[in-house]
Amino acid sequence: MCCFVKSLTVAFLLHCPFLSFGQDYRIYHQLINNAERCYFLQGNTDSAFFYYDKAFAAYSFVFARDCYLAAQIACYHKNEKCTPYLRKCFEMGIDRQQLLLSPVLAPVAKDSTAFRKRFKEYGALRKKYLARIDAALLADMIRLTCKDQTDKRMPVADYAPRLLQTTNHLAGVMRRYGYPGEKLIGLSQNTIMAELGQPQKEVHNYTWGRTLQDEYMSIDQGWTTILYIHMRCPFHKFTAMWGNFIGRGEVHPQNVAIYYDAIFHTFFLPDKRDRDNMTQLFECGGFERPNGWYMMNKMSKDVVPAPYYNRHKVDSMRSTLYLPSIALDSAKRAVGKIQGFKTSFGHYWFADEMAR
Repeated sequence: MCCFVKSLTVAFLLHCPFLSFGQDYRIYHQLINNAERCYFLQGNTDSAFFYYDKAFAAYSFVFARDCYLAAQIACYHKNEKCTPYLRKCFEMGIDRQQLLLSPVLAPVAKDSTAFRKRFKEYGALRKKYLARIDAALLADMIRLTCKDQTDKRMPVADYAPRLLQTTNHLAGVMRRYGYPGEKLIGLSQNTIMAELGQPQKEVHNYTWGRTLQDEYMSIDQGWTTILYIHMRCPFHKFTAMWGNFIGRGEVHPQNVAIYYDAIFHTFFLPDKRDRDNMTQLFECGGFERPNGWYMMNKMSKDVVPAPYYNRHKVDSMRSTLYLPSIALDSAKRAVGKIQGFKTSFGHYWFADEMAR
């Protein structure tokens, strides 16, 4: 039985082969959500692969977290799509060592001889991935993130003006290049700059840089995400840009939701001095309290009042940003635990982790 397609837009496009998806990533995220809904909520593996195939075939760039999850599903079921989905992972920047993060994919990586025999094109795919990275922009983001790791240890009155300088710099970057996410600068991998021929610019060469080498960043552009979260109110400052960045595939909607939630929770900070700092020192004024949030920023968990933990309202908010419902979110986490999947990537938090 075919999985039900909630989006009429997606249903129409899928049955009109003469239409081109182009590179509108709003449709991409709907396809991925349909794939996940089919598998995690309805247990329909074939329909899930149908939507994954549509997404991966239609878009030249796909998010690493999506092909990683698709590969886990296929490999878990010993489906023939396991190998092509893994190839897509390598094309999007995932390296062999990162397969070890998943109990399902780890056996593929452990035998290096068998791996090289099975994926003879791995080296070529790695070169293709490195070739699309803007090395200068990546080096700049590493530098700024490491600088921020040092600056944030200052008293807030000293830290705020330094952070505003970084914010202004990022605004210029975004206007000139777009959002510095995994599409433009790749994944947060500890040896990426050495692979690009600039080992002196590796993250671990900076003060506090070693704090940015956690595995949770590795299937995302985690360095940029940290920088934007520390910015306090990036959603507010760059409101006019986020829609275009999502549509072009430069930022994942999950990241935008995290940035939104970061400013949302500031309205509920118990200490008035903290709220004043947000408005004055970090220049977050002029942003009226919104009616809801996406429940994706874990640091908001113990700050946001209970009435805002409303499933219907949160799902309504999520649907406008092409995000999975709370039911899908929770099912993904639950099924993933049972089947040994890695289902959490970067700074993305599951709704059931946020429950109060």
